[in-house]
Amino acid sequence: MIEITKLKQEFHERGYSFDIFEDVPGQRWMGFIHSVDEIVVPLEGNVTINVNGVEYKTSVGDEVFIPAHTVHDVITSNEAGSRWAYGYKNM
Repeated sequence: MIEITKLKQEFHERGYSFDIFEDVPGQRWMGFIHSVDEIVVPLEGNVTINVNGVEYKTSVGDEVFIPAHTVHDVITSNEAGSRWAYGYKNM
């Protein structure tokens, strides 16, 4: 189990914002592009993250780095919902 307070502190120490998102089974966030770097850490469920065409099948606690101006998708499996932390690089 991931300690949220500690994870939030780590994000902030590295210069990232911190928030948590919850998705229903089968949710697909497709084709996103941000002007700053982003990190995503799955907290619950099965999340697949595609970064510029490369697929990452994540486990809870894995960190995926998404560079600024990079097309990416976040996909929750059909079996169960997901919960994931994310943060954007502070400019």
